[in-house]
Amino acid sequence: MRKSLGNGRASKSREIRTARRAVLWRRHEPMGTESFLLSSDEGGWHLEGQVVGMLDHKPAHVRYRIACDPAWRTLAAEISLDRVGAQRELHVTVRDGGSWWLEGEEDPRLRGCTDIDLEVSPSTNTIPIRRLNLTVGGEADVTAAWVRFPGLTVEPLHQRYTRTAANRYRYASGNFATDIDVDELGLVTRYEGGWSQEAAAQPDAP
Repeated sequence: MRKSLGNGRASKSREIRTARRAVLWRRHEPMGTESFLLSSDEGGWHLEGQVVGMLDHKPAHVRYRIACDPAWRTLAAEISLDRVGAQRELHVTVRDGGSWWLEGEEDPRLRGCTDIDLEVSPSTNTIPIRRLNLTVGGEADVTAAWVRFPGLTVEPLHQRYTRTAANRYRYASGNFATDIDVDELGLVTRYEGGWSQEAAAQPDAP
């Protein structure tokens, strides 16, 4: 992966970034784990993760970095996939006006999408949860730029989030629905039928 997300707004304050929480998630079917770090700086929020698991019955290693502004609007993402020796990368930027660019080319299908959503990670549920900041009982419809694996293709996906309790959301998309429990930072602690948080810690200060 490249050293910079290539977005000045996302990287200008990198030297004073503060780690907020480190998390280990486990997925039971198909089996997988993710090591994740949430950090912030003057430019906004940063999500970084490494996912190890099975994709289409083959071992895979996914690495990603996502930058959001202080209001949790997606700015940029870098994703890499290593699957049985075959490597793929995807670079995403979101420009003023809401246009989404993949590998330097605009994808008009994604105009109007509000959040990036990685099929292989529970971390990206945090982005709309924090951005929407719903009250208990509130709900909102969003359209995410959904990154599929192993092809690293991107498509718009309509979703609904309903806050059913202080630490619980009902997520629905098409015929799929599930409950998501979160901590005080909006990070997933339990994704029904999918991921569970195995460990979490405040990283040590440098």
